[in-house]
Amino acid sequence: IEIVEIGKQMLMTRGALTTSSVANDAAIRAYQRAIAATPAFASAHARLAAAYSQRANRFGREAFWLDSAIEEAERAIRLDPSLADAEVALGFAYYNKGWWQRAATVYERASTLGSTDADMELGLIQYGVGRMDEGLGAFLRILDVDPDDKMAMYLSAQTLFTLGATDAGERWMQAAIAHETHPGKHDLMTAEIAFYRGDDAGCRRLAGA
Repeated sequence: IEIVEIGKQMLMTRGALTTSSVANDAAIRAYQRAIAATPAFASAHARLAAAYSQRANRFGREAFWLDSAIEEAERAIRLDPSLADAEVALGFAYYNKGWWQRAATVYERASTLGSTDADMELGLIQYGVGRMDEGLGAFLRILDVDPDDKMAMYLSAQTLFTLGATDAGERWMQAAIAHETHPGKHDLMTAEIAFYRGDDAGCRRLAGA
């Protein structure tokens, strides 16, 4: 378990990728050691799958790593069908393969297992294919679990703006601004409100254009 936690720290939370190929390689080695010691360790297989996907997607390695990611994720699911991380890892591999519909189906399963990571990814896919109401529902489910999730606030705002619900979108954007610790992002997010309010001059001023 300690080895898996070391690898976890090197990997990702809510889709945040490792910052270097060195960290990715170290995470892979940590998970491989854990699996060598305990072959039926489903969580290690799931996280190894995520690391393989990152190796292909983030660091430009050969595409066959995505096939390895799918194999590891499927193995994790066989070992523990209730493991949401395994479904998320499979969805991540499918997404990076360009198989959006397959990824969405898997993320939906992971969501039913209580994964907010799955809801984030599912919401982004649904937004990207124009299923705005469903995407918004996924982002709002995250906020039901974690009311302080600023990314879910921001994406809820963006979706509502796109749907033409400007007042509701502004409320979520203001909430995201209140939770944002980076001062430089405040003006950019306020500029987005100005844009959707039709204040082009204010938008350009705030965005520094």
